[in-house]
Amino acid sequence: MMSEQPASPVWRSWLLLILSGGGALMSFIGAGLLFVGGSFGLASTAIPGFQAVTVFNLAWGVLLVGILCIPAVVFSLLEIRGKPIRWQPKPKYFYLASAGLLVWGLLVFLFKPVETSSLAWLLLPPLVLAVTVLPLWWYIETGRRGLSLPSPAQGWGVISFSLMLTVPIILILELVVLGVVLVVAGAYVSSQPEFASQLADLQRMLANNNVDPQAVADLFSGMLQRPGVVFGLLVVAAGVVPGGIQVVL
Repeated sequence: MMSEQPASPVWRSWLLLILSGGGALMSFIGAGLLFVGGSFGLASTAIPGFQAVTVFNLAWGVLLVGILCIPAVVFSLLEIRGKPIRWQPKPKYFYLASAGLLVWGLLVFLFKPVETSSLAWLLLPPLVLAVTVLPLWWYIETGRRGLSLPSPAQGWGVISFSLMLTVPIILILELVVLGVVLVVAGAYVSSQPEFASQLADLQRMLANNNVDPQAVADLFSGMLQRPGVVFGLLVVAAGVVPGGIQVVL
């Protein structure tokens, strides 16, 4: 028999309601604007290089964030009304997530035909979202098997808190670090005319369709001989890139 979950303080439920409700509202508004912007860009040919699929991918991602905030809104409202829901672990979720992996395997084979079809702007974004979410769902269900879990309000509250506060803070810190790296890199390049010339040569080579891979490799190897370049790459690889990957996941 499941023991009753201790009552959550009212102020905590209100805070969760405000955070998750506001997050869901902003996410739905943002997703709607992105859908409108993607549709406008799709219908207009006046924007060179516009990728409607990228905008729709972002729109679906923002929409998913809003959907994930809804359970926290519901459970916090129930706690405020004095009707909290007791947590009842259901093993069937793990089996459903495992079945989702089979669906994931089938969806992967759809990528190439969908990506090259004329409806890629419509079908590819939800396909990318499904292929991303299904393995993550299975990973979560596998990790929580046999664990003593908190109430639904607490569990979904952690998700809402992470999506609405933790992720934006990480993004801001990543942008700050990246800005510092760019400023330092700019100062370093300006103080090294020979290195600036190498960068210009590398840019010209990469812009050439008939570029010689060996020449690019030789030039890049020469640039890596500079300790400042290696240090900058290590800072980006060890600091900026892992944080960005964590945000995406």
